[in-house]
Amino acid sequence: MKNITIKRRDFIAKVGGVAAFSAMSSDAIADEIEHQLEQKMAESEKNKSGQSRSNSGRRPSGDYRRGSGRLFRVEGELPPMPAKPTLIDFFKNRFTNNRHCFLTAQNALDSGQPERNVLASLLHDCSQALCVADHGYWGGQLFEPYVDERISWGIKYHQALRFFADEEVGYTYPELYNRIFGENFVPEDYIFNDYEMVRNHKWYMEARLITVNDQYGFIEGKEVSLDPFIDIIGRHFKDPEEGLGYDNSSSAHMWRTLINPVPDSAWDAFRPGLGNTKNSTRNLQFEDSCFARSPWADEDCQGEDCATIVEVKGHTWMELSQILAVDCLPSGKTCNPSKLTPGE
Repeated sequence: MKNITIKRRDFIAKVGGVAAFSAMSSDAIADEIEHQLEQKMAESEKNKSGQSRSNSGRRPSGDYRRGSGRLFRVEGELPPMPAKPTLIDFFKNRFTNNRHCFLTAQNALDSGQPERNVLASLLHDCSQALCVADHGYWGGQLFEPYVDERISWGIKYHQALRFFADEEVGYTYPELYNRIFGENFVPEDYIFNDYEMVRNHKWYMEARLITVNDQYGFIEGKEVSLDPFIDIIGRHFKDPEEGLGYDNSSSAHMWRTLINPVPDSAWDAFRPGLGNTKNSTRNLQFEDSCFARSPWADEDCQGEDCATIVEVKGHTWMELSQILAVDCLPSGKTCNPSKLTPGE
């Protein structure tokens, strides 16, 4: 067994050249390093066995916006999910980098770490199926309602800690980072600020152990599976009776998105019904828009009641409306027509 590595020249070529590389954030580069390592590991396993070892059996599309979730980059139909899906169902049918997560968790298990740290290592990169950019923060939110708060906290902040060595506890700054980023590299301010906060936090080791275990997540030839972690999931992950995505938790919407994502190919071909039009940018531009309510929602609606969710052609959609004009009645003295309060 050996660790898999990448040459700097090959890495830069794969991201689109020097100009594209220079425009990437440190977090995006680190995530792309992991993605390319996982690809090389999958190719190695495929060459040995003569077939793909991927849990999905689907090939990635090359036409996607960097940072988007990996589940949106695959072509072909996804396996159906049960009516009340559990975490194990997502591992089987939706998460996209299982082998790396299994290897990371296996190291935690082999080194005798507490079960909560094993589970944190198992879950640490699963959110990349939904969103690669800032995946630690997305992962912390995704799992928070269902696990010990130390687990979700560790998942959230492992992203920042990977840029900072702590050799006393076994985390050496990855040599591959030196090769790709260069010597004396300093990440963005928000990463550095979170590191300083976490370094002095009582739960520091909850996040740090994930990075220690993560170092062993790219080993060629080691056999791993979900099986050793089934009982740990049962003891430490609270699957809701309604099924993940249907329990009205703070992250239920994220699970529903994973259940039934719309790939770019399906979006391009989708034609809404008469009287409707597609959002031209596909995703809401949150910095430039304000969601008030779906068409026909009551003007005094609150929270989720303001959004109309529909099932169309096998996918879940939210109905939106574009505001073409705003006026104030009886006069402009009573309100500001340039601003619209959500729910009005």
